[in-house]
Amino acid sequence: MIPGPDIVIACPACGALHRYASLRSGNSFGAWGWTDGRVVSPLLPDRPRITRCHACGGFVWVYRAEEVGTLTEARVFEPVYEIIVEHEGPRRVDVMARLRDRSKQSFAEVKELLARAPVVVARDVFEDEARRLVQSLQDAGASASMRRQVIDTGKTPEGPPPEWKSAPYVTHLSERELLAAIAEGVAESWEDACYLRVQAWWAGNEPFRRTEVPWVPWAERSPEARENLRALAAQLSERDPVERLMKAEALRELECFDEARAVFQAGLPKGFEQAAAFIRALAEQGIAELRQLPPTERPEPSR
Repeated sequence: MIPGPDIVIACPACGALHRYASLRSGNSFGAWGWTDGRVVSPLLPDRPRITRCHACGGFVWVYRAEEVGTLTEARVFEPVYEIIVEHEGPRRVDVMARLRDRSKQSFAEVKELLARAPVVVARDVFEDEARRLVQSLQDAGASASMRRQVIDTGKTPEGPPPEWKSAPYVTHLSERELLAAIAEGVAESWEDACYLRVQAWWAGNEPFRRTEVPWVPWAERSPEARENLRALAAQLSERDPVERLMKAEALRELECFDEARAVFQAGLPKGFEQAAAFIRALAEQGIAELRQLPPTERPEPSR
């Protein structure tokens, strides 16, 4: 495993800084897996895709958050804004005059630009100037707004800013937090929704990966956790071999043993057969507990 630089990101809601450790390379040597699909790989760490902001408490999709910079390379990114005029309003001449004062374009050029509204009328404007320009256009009766972007300044300071170094690392969400994220509807796609449900399932099973902790049936867990696993089982496709294997396991853990066995009727491609046989045997015996897969049935970790 070769670690990469720490990436510093900003919460999209409040701007608070966080960081996560990147990875230049890794491998699955020494990995072990579980029947619920969770794979633990010491040389390929599982990094959270979603976390909670330490400042405002909102949910943050880590890899979609704005990158502020990197600690080791100390590259500096700077926020700039585009100015958009959605509609010029009734005082078109005043709006055109204010745009000409800033851009030094001709009357004809500004007129042609506004004819394409909604249109970007200025780019790479720093925040204070952007706010003044939007306010000026709004005062002239236009419907105007500003949209944040980020540029790489190319600067390499002697060292990262202190606030970058003090930014906390992103952390994995607990089962309760993942269920709350599902309830709040933070998923932006089917993949997001599936990720949240799988992570909540795995988080709920985490205590039982230790052999000394007795299994707690899903019937005795929280209603939200049970509903999440039922919804995930319904959501997973039987056309995809990975999803079909996880669907069967979810049904087995829910003690729907007949349904779990039925998922395997069509068979699975080579590479999935051993894990499928192991899970099917547990279902046939009426065993719902999470189990560690034997060495030959440990799947490669997926990222």
